Amino acid sequence: MPGKIIFTDPPIHERVVGVQFGELPFYNNAHAGWFWKQWLGDDWDDLKIIQPIQEVIEHFGPHKIEPQQIIAATQPIPQRAQIRRSSDQRLVQIQNTRFHLNWSKEQGLPYVEFDELLKEFFEYYGKFKDFVDKAGSLDLEENHWEVTYTNHLFKGNLWNSIADWPLVIKGLQIPYALEQTPESLNMYWNWVLPNQVGRMHATLQTRIHLVEGTELLHLELTCRGPLSQKIGLEEGLRIGHDAIVESFVKLTTPDAHGVWGMKE
Repeated sequence: MPGKIIFTDPPIHERVVGVQFGELPFYNNAHAGWFWKQWLGDDWDDLKIIQPIQEVIEHFGPHKIEPQQIIAATQPIPQRAQIRRSSDQRLVQIQNTRFHLNWSKEQGLPYVEFDELLKEFFEYYGKFKDFVDKAGSLDLEENHWEVTYTNHLFKGNLWNSIADWPLVIKGLQIPYALEQTPESLNMYWNWVLPNQVGRMHATLQTRIHLVEGTELLHLELTCRGPLSQKIGLEEGLRIGHDAIVESFVKLTTPDAHGVWGMKE
């Protein structure tokens, strides 16, 4: 994609940078508290334990889809810890196979560019690797990079009814059944990146904002790929970022780009 694309008022809601690695056999939920208190600063002010993210392996070629597997656990499965720094909407997420850093957009706080978030990711991921070495005497076996952008396209800004959705999403056709338009939308696409370096996953859904109670189109783009001797973690994350920006531009309309202040 030629040139750097900038949006002066992007509809981004959240950005996530992450890495997946081989299972840490020693890890349990208590380690999340240890990492929080001993390796992060006092400004990280909250910890929550939620369900883990499923391990995902991107396959290519004739066996690209893995069959479902049923795993009989002999002991409790470690959950995912979310450690929040509410002063600037940062969120570290750790589990026994993943490390993520999230940034969420909030009114009144400065916009965070990808390069800034990436620098922070490596800072805190470095702390986590030191923690793993001390707690389990192990080196992380990284296997996948992952980047996610979540966008909120609110009703009243570009669209007011279902018939307006194609004014935001390029080429979208609204099906009619029972002599009426659908009341909701839930779509999923994926694409393989050039040279099979990764895969783009896109979901488009209608949702209600939990705080504002406003209808919106939720457009989520996740790009993920395997790590190798040819593609390291930072290069993979930058590939994912560039692919997401390019895909977002191609999925949305020129009218929407004007509202969001797109510049090349």
